[in-house]
Amino acid sequence: METTIDLKAKYGKKYRVQFEEGHMALEKDSVWFQVIPCRNGDIFIYDETRLGGCCNRVKIAARWGREIDGGLWPGCEIIQRGDFEIMVAFLPDLFQRVATLLRAKMKRQYTPEQIARMSEHLKKVREKIGSSVIS
Repeated sequence: METTIDLKAKYGKKYRVQFEEGHMALEKDSVWFQVIPCRNGDIFIYDETRLGGCCNRVKIAARWGREIDGGLWPGCEIIQRGDFEIMVAFLPDLFQRVATLLRAKMKRQYTPEQIARMSEHLKKVREKIGSSVIS
């Protein structure tokens, strides 16, 4: 059964999407093993309709748990609560809010001017390396 949520297709343009360790041994290119790494945890696929978030920072996890229990996060369900971490299942509509809380790692965004400047620099370096190899 394939999931309808594809992290790379839906959020991959802005956020870094990686595969869990050991995914190659089980299934190649399965969306079930996609993870968005965050400074305060991870965002992953929980089931066919929901995403999951794991927070491994004590103070943030405690505050997030209190807010969910208090009804401030409709659409979130606490799956597991540990001494220092919390795992939550949430609807994709809440992705941006969870990504902000967990501080999801974003891809670098370059302007066309930066790309042109970097390609010029790379061209000069390649010419310099090529001429030193020939000599």
